[in-house]
Parts: sequence; structure tokens; C-alpha cells
Amino acid sequence: MIFLNKKLLVIGVLIVLIIVLAVVTFKKPSNESNIYNQESSDSSAEINIGGNNRLPEEIGQAIQSEGRFAQGKLIEYRDSGFSPAQISVKLGESVTWINQSGKSMWVASADHPEHKQYPGFDQLQAVENGGQYSFNFQKEGSWNYHNHSNPVHTGIVVVSAK
Repeated sequence: MIFLNKKLLVIGVLIVLIIVLAVVTFKKPSNESNIYNQESSDSSAEINIGGNNRLPEEIGQAIQSEGRFAQGKLIEYRDSGFSPAQISVKLGESVTWINQSGKSMWVASADHPEHKQYPGFDQLQAVENGGQYSFNFQKEGSWNYHNHSNPVHTGIVVVSAK
């Protein structure tokens, strides 16, 4: 009986040590944050990568989300087209397009159908009513865009230095 109790005690201690080791090994430090799931009610919150507040160009150009990163200007797509049709933003600012129409929306850089005026500024797929597309502008200039699904609907984003 004493041998059995010692054996159970050793097994219990080993289990506790394994659990403690697993928790310590897999616990994320509290000062580390997940930039892809930042939830903040502060509209001025920014993503900080490598000590600055600008996304790397390849990431900024590829942002196609459900508005999770979009902090900036908003353009609605309606049956009559984009509203507003022209918008001004600062370098590094995001624009989010929301489809409020009964048609599909596919935001893409001019010219139709190549989309080469601003490489990377292309939604790559259409979304229906309620769908969104966000893009972070990392180049100064006047950027024409259109709805690839209905190319007569066009707009302009003017990007200026901060």
C-alpha cells in the first residue's frame, strides 16, 4: 500500500510538472500583440511594425479585409456609382469601399481591364452587397479606379504627403 501511494505521488508530481512546463512554454508574453487581430475602440490606433507606424509596402498593398485594418476614408458603392467619386487622403492612409448596391463591386486601379496604373490596387474578386475592400495608399499621386464589374463607374483617390 505504501509503495502504491508513493507511485501515485510521483505520477501526480510529474503530471503537475508537465502542465506547468507546457503553460510556461506556450504562453504568449503579455507585451506581444497580434497585429492581425487588433480590436480597438480608439479610431486613432495604429499598427506598429518595426518601430514605425507604416505598413511595409507589400503588406499595405495587399490589404483586402473586412475593414479590420481600415482606419481612414470611406467610399460607398451604390447603384449609381462611387460616392464620393473623388477623395483626398494622406500618404499611408487607408480607404475602404463598401458595396451598398444591388450589383457586384470589384475595385481596381485604372485602366480597365489591365489595372496597371497602381500595381497591387486591385480587389482581385467581386463582392456583393455588404462586402468591403480596403487599400492602404503608399504612393503619392492621383489614382484613377473603376468597378471592374461595371467599368463605367469610376473614381479618383488623390494621395498627398503627410
